[in-house]
Amino acid sequence: MAPINKKQPYEALYAVSLLTSYLIRVPYWVLISLLPSTRPRPSWTFFEAFIVHSNKFLFFGRCLPDGYQPEAVDVADIPEQKTLKKSHVVVIPPAKEKYLAGMATIDPSIVPISIPGYFFGDERERTKALPGEKVWLLAHGGGYFDAHARENGWPCVQVFAMLRNSKTDKVLTFEYRLAPQAPWPAPLLDAISAYAYLVDDCGFEPQNIMIGGDSAGGHLALALARYLRDEKTLPMPKCLLLNSPWSDFSVDAPAIDSDVLDMVAHGPVIRKLFAANGTIRHTSNPPSATPTIDFSSPYFSPASTDSPPGSFTGFPTTLITYGSAEAMMPEIMRLKEKMQGDGVDVATVVGKDGMHDFVNMEFWNAKKRHAAWADIGRWVDKTLVGAQ
Repeated sequence: MAPINKKQPYEALYAVSLLTSYLIRVPYWVLISLLPSTRPRPSWTFFEAFIVHSNKFLFFGRCLPDGYQPEAVDVADIPEQKTLKKSHVVVIPPAKEKYLAGMATIDPSIVPISIPGYFFGDERERTKALPGEKVWLLAHGGGYFDAHARENGWPCVQVFAMLRNSKTDKVLTFEYRLAPQAPWPAPLLDAISAYAYLVDDCGFEPQNIMIGGDSAGGHLALALARYLRDEKTLPMPKCLLLNSPWSDFSVDAPAIDSDVLDMVAHGPVIRKLFAANGTIRHTSNPPSATPTIDFSSPYFSPASTDSPPGSFTGFPTTLITYGSAEAMMPEIMRLKEKMQGDGVDVATVVGKDGMHDFVNMEFWNAKKRHAAWADIGRWVDKTLVGAQ
C-alpha cells in the first residue's frame, strides 16, 4: 500500500534523503545513549534512549514538518480478506443523518463516508453480537496525521494485549480520515459511523461497549464521548479506556522533554505544524487566519486550563494510562483532575519512567508494560465485563 503523500510526490527520493540524514546522526545518538547519565531517563536502556532520539528526529524533525505520512492509508481502500490473518475486515457504512448534529455538521462540505473496520478476537467473522457480548471500539493513534488500524500497524499492539489480559470478547478498530487530506470533523464523523455500526448493524448494547484509543485516538474517543453526551443522537457506552490521550491542543500546553514526542519542535508544534497540516480547516490562507473552529474548543482541548466546570459531567467511567516520563503527562494529569472534579469515576495506570503510549511500545520495558496490561485487564473485566 503506497502511503498518502501529497506534499512529497517523489517518495523514493525523499526516503533516500531521510535515510541519509538519519544515518548521519546515528553515531551521536549512540554516544549519548551509552551511559545512563546521558540518557533522557537513567532507568531507560540504551535501546530505549536511542529510539527516543531517533523518533524525535524522524517524525517531529522531518516527516511532520515536511508533510510526509509513511504509515497512513487511504480509507477508501478496503483490503481483501485473504491478505489479513488476525482480523476480519468489514465495511462500516456512513452514519445516518439522524445521528448527525452540532459538531458533526460544523462543516457542511465534510460528510460521513464508508470506512474499513477490523474485528479481532474469537469468532471475529461473526459480526452480529451475542447476548451480553463485550466489544472495545478502538481509535488508533498517530497525531491525526499518520498510522492506521490494520493488524500490522503499531497501534494494534494494544488490541492483542487487551484480548490476552481481559475477558473482552471482541475489538473493532476502524480507519478514519487524516489531515491534511481531511480536516475536522472528518475523524469525528468516522468515529460516529463506527459506533453507530456497532449499535445498529451489529446489535451491541451500549452497556457492552467500551470506546477508547491511544494518543490522538484517545483524543478522538474523548470527542466521541462528548458528542454522544451533548447531542444524544446515540446512547453513551459503558466506559472509556484512554491510553496516553492527547487532550490539550493549546499553544502553551506544558510538556516534558524526555519522551519520543517533541511537542515544541519548530515552535509550538500544535499551532504551527498541525494547524498548517490541516487538522482543522481555515477560512483562508495562511493557516494563522481565523479557523472554522478554534483549538480552545472542548472538542480539541478538553484538558485546557480554561475548560469550565461541568465539562465532563455525564461522561462514563474511565481508565487513563500514561507514562511518568511522557511529554503529555501535565495535560493528562489535568484531564484526570477535571474529570474527577465533574464527578466522573476515573482510575489510572501509570508506567514509571514510561514514555508516551508506553503500553503500545514493544521496545519499552517489557516487565513494566506487561504489569500495566495486567492492571488494565483487571479494570476492564470489573468495569465492562462484570467479572471480579
